[in-house]
Amino acid sequence: ALVGFEGDQAVLDGALRGFVRYSQSLLSWLPDGLHSQDWRRLEREGHTLLGLAGTLACPELKALASALEAGARQQDADNTQPAVQALCAALAPLTLGLQAHLDGRASVHDATPAPRLGAHPSLGAGPGS
Repeated sequence: ALVGFEGDQAVLDGALRGFVRYSQSLLSWLPDGLHSQDWRRLEREGHTLLGLAGTLACPELKALASALEAGARQQDADNTQPAVQALCAALAPLTLGLQAHLDGRASVHDATPAPRLGAHPSLGAGPGS
């Protein structure tokens, strides 16, 4: 995913933090949304997650989000329920793992300043050199 952020780790970390917050909210809402058959929001959340998964280069998550979006669009509980279950089963550990990764990066970044691009000899001279 770093390539999609032009190698900017700080921007990627920010996107991942936003994704974690969104995912946590989605995970807490999805069972209620399915129970109340809130088709419109289920479809919207599937579509939103589809885009986020694409941005973060997560094809498996993208496929699960697409299934949620399609089932909700058709207001088909028989297809939407397994899509929600599969999505929650995949998203929960991914969210926890990303949060742990980001927490670890934050403690490392607090202690050590980030290297500047071009500061390493193998990267060549920095800007303006």
